[in-house]
Amino acid sequence: MPKKKQAAAYTEKFRREAVRRSEQKGVTARQVAEELGIHVGQIYNWRNQFKRLSEKQFNSVGGVDYSKAESEEVRRLKREVAELKEERDFWLSVSRSGFYRWRCRTPSQRSKQREQVRTAVLEVYQAFKKRYGAPRITVELNELGIGCSLNHVAQLLQEAGMKARNGKRFQYAPSAEATSNVTENLLSREFNAEKPDEKWVSDITFIRVNGEWLHLAVIMDLFSRQIIGWDVDETMTTELILEAFHMAVERRAVRPGLILHSDRGVQYRSGEYQQALADHQIKSSMSRKGNCWDNAVMESFFSRLKVELIYANEYTRASEVYQDVFEYIEVFYNRIRRHLANGYLSPVSYEANYHAQCA
Repeated sequence: MPKKKQAAAYTEKFRREAVRRSEQKGVTARQVAEELGIHVGQIYNWRNQFKRLSEKQFNSVGGVDYSKAESEEVRRLKREVAELKEERDFWLSVSRSGFYRWRCRTPSQRSKQREQVRTAVLEVYQAFKKRYGAPRITVELNELGIGCSLNHVAQLLQEAGMKARNGKRFQYAPSAEATSNVTENLLSREFNAEKPDEKWVSDITFIRVNGEWLHLAVIMDLFSRQIIGWDVDETMTTELILEAFHMAVERRAVRPGLILHSDRGVQYRSGEYQQALADHQIKSSMSRKGNCWDNAVMESFFSRLKVELIYANEYTRASEVYQDVFEYIEVFYNRIRRHLANGYLSPVSYEANYHAQCA
């Protein structure tokens, strides 16, 4: 059977979002290219392609209405104002007389050092949008040459009334019996991999927007925990997971024998999806019936994404969700966020170290 034509490594929605980011005030195409780990020429090529399209086509792609989306600059300013208010409220909790006594006193060398560390802690906390707690902030400061201990950072955060975004654990419900195209659990909860593109995992989660549901499909490489394929859509169809799949296989070095694990959802058991795996000689692996822990790493990623991004925002449009998920995955999570499983290296940095050692 001839192979079906694959989608581009970067979906149309992905390319349009990259162009949109590059055209924001004060942002250059080179900066966006560096954020996404691509050549700046790709940004220019995509920009030229879209300029040839009509304004209506550019503003609406796959249900994402860019013409009505609030500008990134306005949203950024709103967040900065909220963060400044939070700091103001903290300082206003100090009595007036106490504040002036503190201001007029001659600080000791030790207090100067503590204040420098405190300022650095709060700056890192805000720079990472309140997603980092004491462990990651400590690593970040030590990397910057600011010596501090985990306990000291934790104490400073507690004194400032600040903590990393967190949320409730997921509540799981047993899945319905699946009978067709069910495959063996080849992964068997072995979530570590010796090299890239040895084991992938995939799943779908839901994001509520104005009383409606959006669906996010994601594929992760277990070696570095890097997100290598993803897509957002208003419907949970086989096309959704295929978009994420095509992005992953075009970005990575797929070799026969690669394991791709998922649950027993009807989309993953579809003939079209199973054929796509077979075309690339990828082994399909599925969780046991009703056993969420067989895909625990994927569940953990969704939990972090919702705590660090979704729950912190009130979305009214699908376009807002896509823009923020794009930034979270492609810029923050893959290239910046320090991952415990990687020795506090980001997924991209962890893989770069691996390839450097193999060279």
